Amino acid sequence: SMNRNFVGYLGMLPGVVANVSTGTFGGDTINVGGQATRNVNFTLDGSDNNDGQTGGSTSAQARIPVEAVQEFTLLTGQFDAEFGGTSGAIVNAVSKSGTNLFHGSAFTFYQSDKLKAEDYFVRTRDLNKPQSKFQQFGGTLGGPIVRDRAHFFFSLERLLVDTGVVRNIPSRPDKSGTDFQIARNWNTFIRFDHQLNGNNTWGVRWLREYTPQPIELEPTWTLAAAIEEIDTDQTVTGNLSSVLGSTQVNTLRVSFTSEVLHFSNPRFIGGEAQESLPPTLNYLSFQDQQSPTASNRYLYGYTLDEVFSWFLPDRGGDHELKFGMSYNYVPLRREEFGNLNGTFTFNTDLDFNAADARTYPERFTVRMPGVSDYHIKG
Repeated sequence: SMNRNFVGYLGMLPGVVANVSTGTFGGDTINVGGQATRNVNFTLDGSDNNDGQTGGSTSAQARIPVEAVQEFTLLTGQFDAEFGGTSGAIVNAVSKSGTNLFHGSAFTFYQSDKLKAEDYFVRTRDLNKPQSKFQQFGGTLGGPIVRDRAHFFFSLERLLVDTGVVRNIPSRPDKSGTDFQIARNWNTFIRFDHQLNGNNTWGVRWLREYTPQPIELEPTWTLAAAIEEIDTDQTVTGNLSSVLGSTQVNTLRVSFTSEVLHFSNPRFIGGEAQESLPPTLNYLSFQDQQSPTASNRYLYGYTLDEVFSWFLPDRGGDHELKFGMSYNYVPLRREEFGNLNGTFTFNTDLDFNAADARTYPERFTVRMPGVSDYHIKG
């Protein structure tokens, strides 16, 4: 996986098909038992870590780094009533915790463009070879704060990627060339656990992934038509586990997940009004000038879980009873400014020439009557 997502390992299990991202930072997903990817529920240490709008079709809300995962559980089929909200599968990642000894790890991956062959069109069109790069590095550290009572675990990852994009337009050789997609990612995970006494333990986990991609391109876009993506995903979880006597355990969890996504052309993200920008020029073989893309997405999730377990031995056999409730509040706001700048569509690749009717646009589209701004509360 390009982003080292542990979800890729799930493809080794029967009935599971893993869809691993090899060229983008889209979340790795899985199909379970032939069901859609959105029918998968992701949790971190038992707490919600889902996209409240798209479900598992974009993987977990915040990517859980491989170095921070102690183990993971995949439940399929007729799982217990305490696991709701989906029909496909439950994926629970259990994070690593600190111990009475300090432990750490470090890693780095590096790929150089010098080890890559030239693209076919770079070679045959005499274009400059993109100076692409891939660097990923990070590490973990865990240990005691108060021996036998309080512990921490910390994980940090950094990703630097320049991906070469070759633009080959035979009808307009002057528009052919090589450019870069750029990504600069941070992933941070912090876990704290505290043993209050022999019967009560509480803890906090914070997971955040910040994924700015200043330049995103397609092979048929000029650099002027590039878009920018700034995505911040995070989840914060607090839990309290209490042992009530010799046969009863109560677990209380509260969690907050969020995604703030800006997916737009760079000038809009920079604060300029979309309707004031130059129109998009959609030629037959390529797109030029300002991109029409301009949207913001704000998604939050507030979850409360309460589970009470009661073990009853020697009552005509041994029995385990569970009682609980789960409440999940998911407000979503979506702002769409796309195409307020308008798009001219041409049936040729020639530049506009007022004296040549063949170069006139055949269509003009624009968003009417204005901005789409809607709120959904689930």
